[in-house]
This record gives sequence, structure tokens and C-alpha cells, in this order.
Amino acid sequence: MPYLAAEERPHSYDFFVSFHKKSFLISSSMGSPRRGLRYLFWCANEHLDFRIPEFEAVASIFGIGIDWVEKNERRPWVIIDLASESEARKILSRSLSAKYCVELFAEGRTLKEMHHRLQEKDLRDTLEPHRDKSFKIYVEAFMRKLSLEERLAKIEAFSYLPLSGPVRLKDPDLVLSCFEFYGFDHNNLPQEPERVFFGRCIGKRCPLSFVCLTYVVHT
Repeated sequence: MPYLAAEERPHSYDFFVSFHKKSFLISSSMGSPRRGLRYLFWCANEHLDFRIPEFEAVASIFGIGIDWVEKNERRPWVIIDLASESEARKILSRSLSAKYCVELFAEGRTLKEMHHRLQEKDLRDTLEPHRDKSFKIYVEAFMRKLSLEERLAKIEAFSYLPLSGPVRLKDPDLVLSCFEFYGFDHNNLPQEPERVFFGRCIGKRCPLSFVCLTYVVHT
């Protein structure tokens, strides 16, 4: 039985904001976290000059020191090392750019590389509390429309994860998320993604909405 079929969701901004354009150094290191846990924030790909100043302003409000791993202005994600999940949730609660926040388990420049890194990582302690709980796997592809067969195949590829609970599409105890980036040229998309990320979703929100915010809460 397949875990679940994922879906792509449209997004839009409903306000105007302007900032002076800034240049930032992007670090692509994906080594051991320098502070606590590593989080991927998958972002709406609009008002790009606003993204980095917004993250830094929100972190400042909560007194959170951001340890940047990938500081993307143009691609639809940023990666940050934080001291705790609580800090990630606080940033998500005020961010207008972020769509999802994921505790990052593995990433790669190909699907094969991502799966290899994920299988090498010892997730027993991380996933043991969720072993018998309900779960689903969500897949989102940037710039590419996946067929139902493609989505199911991508989800089934994670069957090696140590989870034995029931699949539940609505309100599961655990949401695992896979995000694929296929570049920006819609007329010349590669067959395989350029970057792939996988991890535990800790929350999502409607882009640029103060009222649509969902956390994944474990009991």
C-alpha cells in the first residue's frame, strides 16, 4: 500500500513591501550542525528581496541567534542551525515567507544521494517515539508537476524507514516531507531534481498569512 499521494499547492502574496537590495554570502556546507538542530524553511518564491531581512528581523524579535547554513535569496529555501525546535517554531510563527519548516534529516544533489545519506544516518532515536504512530509522507516539487505514479513511487522509496504505524492522510501524528527543486526554466526542466531535501515537518503556514498556521504536535 502506498504511503500517500502528495500534492503541489499554489501560493500568493497579498501585500506589498520593499527593501533595499542586499548581497549575502551563501554557505553550502551540509556538515555536522554547529548549533543544535538543522532546519529547512521551504519558502514562497515571491518578494525575494524581503526574505532574508524578514528572517533576521523575526529572529531578532525573539532574541534568537541565527546560524546560517544556506542563505538563499533566489532559491525557495533557507537552511539554519538553531538551538532547539522551539526557536524554529517561533520563527515560523512570524515569518511571512516560509511555507514549511522541517527538521532536516538528509539532502542531496540527486535523489540517489539523498537516499544514501538518509540510510546512512542513524534515525532510530529520532523516529523511535513515532514508530507505532500514524504518519504520512508529503512530497512537493518546485517547478515540476508530478504524475500520480511519480508521486507514489517517490513516497514508496522511503519504505526502509523504521515506521510501522498506520498511514493517515488527515491529521497524522508524524509528517515527513520531501522537497525537490528542479530549477527555474519551466521549458527545459531536468528529469531529476537539482536538490532534494527530506525531514520531519514541524509546521506549515499559508504564505503571507497571519492566521493560517499549523504545527505538527506529538502527544
